[in-house]
Amino acid sequence: GPRGGLGCAGAQRPLPTPLQGTRDHHPAQMALRERLFGTVEACFRRHGAAAIDTPALELREMLLENYGDNSKLIYELQDQGGELLALRYDL
Repeated sequence: GPRGGLGCAGAQRPLPTPLQGTRDHHPAQMALRERLFGTVEACFRRHGAAAIDTPALELREMLLENYGDNSKLIYELQDQGGELLALRYDL
């Protein structure tokens, strides 16, 4: 194909490589992580905590307003409309 021969017979697919600062968790690691997080979540629930889920992407100005000017700790993106976005660094 036009993108480096991906999908062509005999073509070598590039190996997936995690981005810098990230890692893959294999099945055994995931089982351990899920057990650990389950234990922590159960403890929090026993003490009245409630779970929330927030987006990983936020408007850059809101992120910096809420977390301070730690611009070296966030990945910045610009959407198609020109809006500056950032990935939360605490995830």
